[in-house]
Amino acid sequence: MKNSKLLLSLSLLIFITGCRNQNNTKDDVDTHSRGEFAPVVYTTTGDGTWTGPNWTPAPPPNNLSNVAIIINHTIDYTTVVNINNWNKSDGSVTINSTGTLNINTNNNSVIISNGFQVFNFGNLLLNMGTTGQFKIDKAGILTNTGTVNVIADKVFILEPDYADTSLVSGAQIINSGTIDMSNSREVHNDGYIENSGYFISLKMHNDGYICNSSILEVQGETKLHDNDIGFIGCGGALRTCIIEMDGGKIFDQSVCCLVLGSPSPPLIDSSNKHFNSGDYDHNTVTTCALFLATGITQFQAKVVDDRVAFLWEVTEPEVGDLFIIQRSTDAIEFEDRMEEEATNTTDEVFTAEDEIKSGLVYYRLKIVNISDGSIIYSSTVSLTTQGPGKEFKVYPNPSTEFFSIAGEIPESTTVEIIDMNGRTVYNNIINFESNNYQVNHNLNKGVYILRLRSGDQVISSQKIIVQ
Repeated sequence: MKNSKLLLSLSLLIFITGCRNQNNTKDDVDTHSRGEFAPVVYTTTGDGTWTGPNWTPAPPPNNLSNVAIIINHTIDYTTVVNINNWNKSDGSVTINSTGTLNINTNNNSVIISNGFQVFNFGNLLLNMGTTGQFKIDKAGILTNTGTVNVIADKVFILEPDYADTSLVSGAQIINSGTIDMSNSREVHNDGYIENSGYFISLKMHNDGYICNSSILEVQGETKLHDNDIGFIGCGGALRTCIIEMDGGKIFDQSVCCLVLGSPSPPLIDSSNKHFNSGDYDHNTVTTCALFLATGITQFQAKVVDDRVAFLWEVTEPEVGDLFIIQRSTDAIEFEDRMEEEATNTTDEVFTAEDEIKSGLVYYRLKIVNISDGSIIYSSTVSLTTQGPGKEFKVYPNPSTEFFSIAGEIPESTTVEIIDMNGRTVYNNIINFESNNYQVNHNLNKGVYILRLRSGDQVISSQKIIVQ
């Protein structure tokens, strides 16, 4: 097992190095887990069920080998058995920005394995009940720019199966949106998590690699138990109050403690942590003087008709006198956008709207009690938006040698193509003078993510297929 851990550590190091290499060529692109032929595509035609008539050309088959499932509507997937057929290296499920996939397994498990890929640009809701588990195993990949909510006993992101040499890396979660696993008892990571959005869990047991460049929030304990590769880094904010280390490493993180309903922040010192071994950079530890509201339901934000719509419900009338919606591009510095006065009644529903800001943005509620000047906050939510007039299309898709990008795209936009191992295989800054640009490539057959950036903001992401 120790040798396996060492192999995983080396493979993760090679993988991360590849992520930051902006000059990869065709030879750098891995094709072990991709099919050689264009997949058979099954697309929703309306709201309905996984097995209903609302698909073209037909409902998805049981065998998802060489199959691409495209969801543009609201689909309910209810089953009384484990979902374990998401296990073909040339299969995929894509939930677009207008789509929602509701999975309810009645306490059974959902397993993504053997290189199968799930792309979520909309909403993915996974309810495994109190005994079912959500597993990403054997090079399975979940890529999210939308919203994922998971209810399960445990979540596992597992390490590679070293007996299968065709699987070159462990399971992966790549998140630039919002992933909420706080309704699952524990997240156990032996694989790779790359988080540039908002990732929240109840407990985190990390024996793998977490590259957190944004917000990783753990409401309970954060555990690192593996000396070889238990790792959290990449310059983000780790929000947790209890860290147990029997090994591993935490560095390049702003570590802070959030306590629900606490009148004062706790001290961040040795009395709040339990260290037996491991490498911890105390110079990056900071105290979050931020108190979260307990008198409102979850603060929600979503795009509706070129506007951002907000909704929240007051469950305790004394929660505050004034609601201020705040916006941020880095989840650290927030600006006030608008105000709503409280009505001091129970079960009051509030709504508001704001203009769209392109890219990945964060919102929260600042709740002010005027009588004593106290301030509390809602949880933070994230959205990836294109902004008004910034729609674009990519064609032909699938393609063989080039893609064309058309639309009202800002000047000096960066075009990135990312393979399914998270490596950037194309990177170029383009001035879109004619609102049309051709990307010539020399990529191997497979599935990729084409991403547009304006500065440090992601304008949008789209799956592309090279034949």
